[in-house]
Order: sequence, then C-alpha cells, then structure tokens
Amino acid sequence: LDAALSFRGAASASRLFFEMLSIPVETPSFSSIRFWILRLGYYKLMYQQKITTPYCLMLDHIILLDTTKVLLVTAIELSNVPALGEALTLKHLLPVAVIPVEKSTGEIVYQQLEEISFKIGMAPRGIISDHGSDLKKGEKIYCERHPETDSFYDITHKNACVLKKYLKDDPIWIQFCDNLTITRRKLQNTVLSTYSPPSFKRKARYMNLEDTIVWAHRILSYSDSEVTHFTQDEKDVFDDNFDWIYSFSKDIGQWKEMIAITKVTETLIRKYGITVDTSKELALFPEMSPSTLKAQKMSADIVEFVTLESMKVKIGERIPGTTEIIESVFGKYKRIAKDQMKNGFTSLILVISAMLSETTVEVVEKAMTAVRTLSIKEWSDEHLGETENTKRRKFHKIADANLVGIC
Repeated sequence: LDAALSFRGAASASRLFFEMLSIPVETPSFSSIRFWILRLGYYKLMYQQKITTPYCLMLDHIILLDTTKVLLVTAIELSNVPALGEALTLKHLLPVAVIPVEKSTGEIVYQQLEEISFKIGMAPRGIISDHGSDLKKGEKIYCERHPETDSFYDITHKNACVLKKYLKDDPIWIQFCDNLTITRRKLQNTVLSTYSPPSFKRKARYMNLEDTIVWAHRILSYSDSEVTHFTQDEKDVFDDNFDWIYSFSKDIGQWKEMIAITKVTETLIRKYGITVDTSKELALFPEMSPSTLKAQKMSADIVEFVTLESMKVKIGERIPGTTEIIESVFGKYKRIAKDQMKNGFTSLILVISAMLSETTVEVVEKAMTAVRTLSIKEWSDEHLGETENTKRRKFHKIADANLVGIC
C-alpha cells in the first residue's frame, strides 16, 4: 500500500527479498495479498471507530467507464488536523463511504450526504470538494437544511478555474498553445526532442500549466553560450523551431506571475488550512503583488475568494481547504489496480479504503480476525452488482457452449 505496487509486483518483491536474505519462509501469492488488502479495506470501511468530535467530509468522484463512477467520501476530525506547517496525509483520513453510481445528480449527492451524516450520528462542520456540478448542488441543498455545515471549494480547482477565466479566450494564449503543438510535432523523434515542450493533459488542463510555463521560461533564458555544443545544423534547427517564442517573452513573464500566485496560495492552504486570518496572511506574500495587469487582477480574485472562505470559519477553527490528498488516493489506486481497471469497478475499490487511516499491526490483526474472504464477495454483489468481468465470463461461457453445439 505504501509503495503502490501491483499485487504481482508485491508478491515478486517479497519472494526476491526473502531469497536474498535466505529466509526459509514461503512468501504469499499475489491472490493472497489481494484478499488480505481487500479484507483490510472492508474492515476500515465497515468496522472502524465512530466519529465523536466535529469533523469535515472530503469527497470526490473517480470515473472509469463512461457510465460508471464511484463517490469516495472521507472524514477528518478537526482535532486530528495535522500541526501547522504540515500537510494532510492518508493516515489523517477516515474512509466513510465508497459508493458506486451509474448516475450522479445534485439530488442524489444530497441523499448520499444525508445517509452518511445519519450513519455517523451528526452533521459535518464542513464539506470540501472540487465543486463539480452534482457535488456543488448536493452540498448546497444539504447546507441549506443543515446551517451548521459549510461548503468549502478545493483551492486547487478554484485556481484552475481562475486561470481558465483569464486564459481560455485570450488570443495570445491560444496562439501560444498552437505554436506549442506545432513545435512538439516537429521535434518529435529528432535530435532536439530533448527540448520539446511538455504536452498538455487532456483533462484538467488549467491545473497543469506550471510545467509548460517553466519550459517556456527556460527556453527564453537559454543563452547562445549554452548551445555552443550544437553543430551549425542543430543550431539552425533550434533557432528555426524556437524563434517564435521570443515574441511571447512579455506574456510568458505575466503567465509566470499568475502561476506563482496559484502556487503560493495552494502551499499556504495545504499546510495551514483555512482560518479566520488566512486571507490576511495570503495578501502579505510578495507573489500576491505582481507587476503585470492580468496577474494583478487574478491576485485580487484569489484574495477575495479566500476572504469569503475565511468568513465561514469560526475563531480557533482550522479547516482543510484542499482535496489534493483525494487525488493522491486515486493515483495510488490506479497504480495498484493497473490493467484490472480497464473493465470497470470490481471489489478492488476496497483498496481505496485500505490506504486510508492508520494501518498498524493491531489494525491488520483485527481486520484478519473480523473479516472473512466471503464478506468481500457479499459486499461486491450488494454494491457493485454484475461487474464487467462477470458479464464477460458469462458471454464466453455461452459462446463456447454454442460453439460446441455447432460442432
């Protein structure tokens, strides 16, 4: 779980490690490791201790197939928020619900939140999410009916939305992106492919601009003395492909200031959360006083947003203001599950809850004692129904029987 190894990788690593140390113990197969982790995940999800102090919910969807998604709901007790200057880790989050859905609307999310808070026994102090349309609407309905609960917008997604506001329809930015694409294609598989610009991620483009802006800034600062190792032909190719970037030098400086605003905001909230003083502290950072006009407007937008978030917080409270930790959970899950994710969700989604909260020797012992392997199948049948793998096996069985009849 810590290394995010696949099950077969974990089994092979165990075998090699024991052989290297000449330990005469039989190592577990990948299927044993798989069921152990699923039992641990089931235990943490179904049997873990009750929440008894004020807490926040953190939620997000993970999507595999076009029609299949899972809502992950985690909780963090405010008394367990890490010390000032320390970011949240997986051990701070408690798995509350792993809910497979084929359709998600605001009303559905609201009902899910009601069921979760009823199960816990009290409403949350806050709900933190990326404010996807269904999550935002569901949270709004819930908060209207539970005035003690406030909805908080993940700062990373908020920053991405602000960047999108200022860049999406900017003709200079559009031309810059077009030139990036052309340059990347021209340099592919050439001797200068090392200098090729990074590719944009298909999704969440405005959450991943830093690498591109840093690359552009480096190309601009690449002096003639640093390319003396080029042959004349290579230097000509370099100049031919990157001369265009100098016409964007002023804009790149502005974009660099905009990225700096997002980074300092995210770092502050990641390490210190949202308090009544967060907006005042943010305004003191030099990055929030940029020199270019568009960056100045963006800085004002971000400070105003953080001010509104801070107004929801009570004196003495510290609310986590980012769901980045959820993204890392999904990333780990994808590395562990690997090819098994291609066919939609299976009982493997219990790996997600296995990664959360403390995993001590005592927790593992309790999980292995309390949870039977059969419980995993029963849970999967109840919550996942007929999975894609089950449908495929049925298809093969029927098709093979028909082939035998034809023969």
